[in-house]
Amino acid sequence: MRLTLNNLAYFLVDKGFLHPEYLVSGNYKVIQRQSRNSIFQVFLGNHPGGLFIKQLLSLDPQNAYLMQKDATVHCLIQQTDILPEMRTFIPHYYGYEPDNHVFVTEFFPSAISLHELITQRKSVVPEEIARMAIILANLHKDLSGQIENNSGLRFFNRQPPWIMLFGDWDNPQVKNAGPSQIPIGQFIQQRPEIAQFLEDLRYAWSGNTLIHGDIKLINFIHVPGNSASEMKLIDWEIADIGDPMWDVAGLLQSLLTLWIFSQNPNPMLQNQSQPGMEFLTWESTLSACHTFWLSYRKSRAYAHPDQALDSAENRQKVIHFTAARMLQTACESTIASNEISPQSNRIVQMVMQMITAPQAWTTQILGAQSNEL
Repeated sequence: MRLTLNNLAYFLVDKGFLHPEYLVSGNYKVIQRQSRNSIFQVFLGNHPGGLFIKQLLSLDPQNAYLMQKDATVHCLIQQTDILPEMRTFIPHYYGYEPDNHVFVTEFFPSAISLHELITQRKSVVPEEIARMAIILANLHKDLSGQIENNSGLRFFNRQPPWIMLFGDWDNPQVKNAGPSQIPIGQFIQQRPEIAQFLEDLRYAWSGNTLIHGDIKLINFIHVPGNSASEMKLIDWEIADIGDPMWDVAGLLQSLLTLWIFSQNPNPMLQNQSQPGMEFLTWESTLSACHTFWLSYRKSRAYAHPDQALDSAENRQKVIHFTAARMLQTACESTIASNEISPQSNRIVQMVMQMITAPQAWTTQILGAQSNEL
């Protein structure tokens, strides 16, 4: 059944996702948009929450798997005792309808992403950075003792991030993706040290933690007045069982690339901010990174302790992952282009510096190492 504006209400009532009284009272409004999936946002009058409905546009196996992973994460968090502390940090899960490939969660009409909030308000608030750290610290629990006996956890394929595959040009996934057509892919192919760097990360990839996999400012939303938590983490399609430091690196790269994209793209004015982005200085960006890392360490010590978290080895891994995640962002921003943009070029330059001088960048981004919290 292909959902449309005409049959959506019938479907939601029939499947128990919507009470008929909302239709009778007229407190029902729908906005539809399409991307890789068909999306419906249902507004329920003055109710602070609505319904977010996502349906596959095509029965492509990969897209179906991504949606199933999204649904599986919500089910594991809200319907099992694996990560109960995460329940307030994600939208409420209403269900997944496999016959029609429909996924239904809570919708927040007044929500705004942290990326939008920062750029519109023109300030980075340390308390919000710390809140994101707290959410990730609560998520990152070692599940090694539960994976074997939990079918939901076994559902994940435990694959390294796709950017790490770019170190192996004979890998079938890389060949099928056509990376030689991507400017950054061509750049990696021409720089053996980067290819080896990515290949080393891929071979070292491990972990027994549920990770979000696509952490960035846009996937954290601010929900004003929400009684459970005013910050939520959304879009779990890339979730997997893996290394929690990849999520940490995701937030760090999001802060760093936000600063890079705030700079004037004109090479002659590269040391100047774009109009309206003057508030985002390099110093404030590094301060946000320090706040995040310190808050994450403190929260992990309380929620899921890891004595090696601030070790020299782990700190360097965080920087290596951050470099790889930034390279992935550069790839994503140039897929539809035949050339590397000035901002993507600056990302690549910073990545090269991280690879060649990891210790210096570790201190710069994470702050000085400390045995005390």
